[in-house]
Amino acid sequence: MIVGVTGLYTGSEVEPGYSIIRCLNNLRDPRIKLLGLSSNPVFGCAFRKDLAVTNYLVPPLSADNIELHLRRLKEIKSEGGLDVLIPATDKETAALVPYAGELGSVGIMTLLPSVSALNAVSDKDGIARFQSKNILTMPSLSLESPDTTGEQPAAIILPLAKNPIAAPILHRQATGNYYSAAVLADRRKKIVAMAAIHQLLISKGGSTWIGKIVSASPIGETAKKLAVSLKWVGPLTINFFVSEKGRIFIMGVHPGLPDWINFVADAGLNFPLLMLGIIGGKSLPAQPDVEAGGFFVRMSVDMVTDMRRINLFSIKGVLSQDESE
Repeated sequence: MIVGVTGLYTGSEVEPGYSIIRCLNNLRDPRIKLLGLSSNPVFGCAFRKDLAVTNYLVPPLSADNIELHLRRLKEIKSEGGLDVLIPATDKETAALVPYAGELGSVGIMTLLPSVSALNAVSDKDGIARFQSKNILTMPSLSLESPDTTGEQPAAIILPLAKNPIAAPILHRQATGNYYSAAVLADRRKKIVAMAAIHQLLISKGGSTWIGKIVSASPIGETAKKLAVSLKWVGPLTINFFVSEKGRIFIMGVHPGLPDWINFVADAGLNFPLLMLGIIGGKSLPAQPDVEAGGFFVRMSVDMVTDMRRINLFSIKGVLSQDESE
């Protein structure tokens, strides 16, 4: 199976595509060949030899050039093969949803929501109505693992653009906590998997740099309930704010996987692999929750190459890690 993944920017704000490729690459499954699809020859982690086998340049995806983008995907399909496409950013998912049928007709399979479900995600009034009908609270620190109950994290959200590990804000200065949940629904709109984390440190643009896996309820149950109400298909990310009094607020809903999904895969729940199973026609049972307490810290990663390979990628629009130019 040849899988193409977008959303590979790995600068100050890490796009989810990098984490998705990590999830699948770490399996070391020879049946899965990974393609990186990037609109920038430099900032798309194309020169990391331990990620995608082949990288392709594609036109930036927008409503104005969707036909050009689709044409490029079909070229990649005919040149080297492309069986599955996983768009990893909100913008790409929104642009491709109306064309899922066209992609499927040429053998490029996707796992995308309906147009109506996608529109519902962007309907702030609709999300607000869901919020008002599902007022939930949770006891202080009820989502923490037993061995950390009562402890106060040293740092929380930082409004930093490039260096997220600096000048931590003391927890006592905060008025609440931030959480994020990922949900995966199959084509019958049945919830297959859910995972949630406590975001201890994020960048200005929302990338998670430090986090801890938490138990499912009630953050996870709220996420599941929202996905069901939306009649969602595919991956969905919901961000939450929990006030000091335990009131849960929905802060954002995104039609795809989060940038932290590879950390959950390391803990035993591989969302991208489950997606490939659903796309392949498997009927998957609901997956067990990930054990709470897993902790991660994201680190910056250097990519070293030379100008010759950058120029080659820019001109040819394809870069294979098997080549030895």
